[in-house]
Amino acid sequence: RQRQMCIRDSLALSYLGKVDDALIGMLRAQLDKLTRPLFPFQIECNALGAYPSLTLPRIIHATFAPEGAEVLGLLHRAMEKELAELGLHTIERPFLPYVTLGRVRSVGPISFEEVLLDDQNGSFGVSTIKNLVLFRVDTDQRGAKYTVVDRFYLGEM
Repeated sequence: RQRQMCIRDSLALSYLGKVDDALIGMLRAQLDKLTRPLFPFQIECNALGAYPSLTLPRIIHATFAPEGAEVLGLLHRAMEKELAELGLHTIERPFLPYVTLGRVRSVGPISFEEVLLDDQNGSFGVSTIKNLVLFRVDTDQRGAKYTVVDRFYLGEM
């Protein structure tokens, strides 16, 4: 049996796709090895955006100040290396760290483009990243359901 898996906390670091149950224990060990020597760190949300575009948004998201985005990128690359050692290859797409704020099911009379462009230059707050979470993702016609498989705390020795 295979499960859809992803690694995320409030933002996705990697999407693994289907992972055999037999690999879950080894995946946990690799993520534990990766996170133990790290320390919690802060990231600042500083801009709003939409995917695929501001005029036809499906996902509304917040992006990070360059310093936080760089740390997340380093963590992502280190994690990719650990996953490759297990023979796990993530779903290929460029790593662009963001936090999903919401999904647009249908566009009503409001113009998201105007709302999002009004808030492009400012801080939306600072968050402390303390752990990574391994999720199982089950999808059906209602959407995705995320189930926590394990948590990996940064700096826990």
